Amino acid sequence: MDIDITNALPSLRDVEGVMASFVVSDQGDVVARDLASYVDDSALREVAPRLGRFHEAMSSTGDFLELFVLEYEQQSLHARRLPNGFLCLLTTHAVNAPSLRMAVNLMARKVGDRISRQAPYEPNAATPTPTNPPAVLVDEPA
Repeated sequence: MDIDITNALPSLRDVEGVMASFVVSDQGDVVARDLASYVDDSALREVAPRLGRFHEAMSSTGDFLELFVLEYEQQSLHARRLPNGFLCLLTTHAVNAPSLRMAVNLMARKVGDRISRQAPYEPNAATPTPTNPPAVLVDEPA
């Protein structure tokens, strides 16, 4: 597990309604976790391929799906796509959505860089990667 990410994840609980979080790679590795010990790593390793398949199915229309939420009776699972995996959060239904969005985006930047250094990301045709528009360079007068 990545100690730096593991140490960073508890800060997500500062957002009211966030109960737990974890990061899994596309290969099924548990990269980091801030989750009760009764949920073992083998259960989380089973989550990664399922999240990947769900993400591919939802992105099959050609649009990149960056975040999806699966709602259950008592909680919700928020899964943010990263270059080589997913940042996942378990929340109550009463979570503050704007605060959560901001915290998830900040953590995704921090976590995504670390995972991308660990394993290569090989997107398939069903999951296009988001592209940033090219920077526009402006010539300054000499």
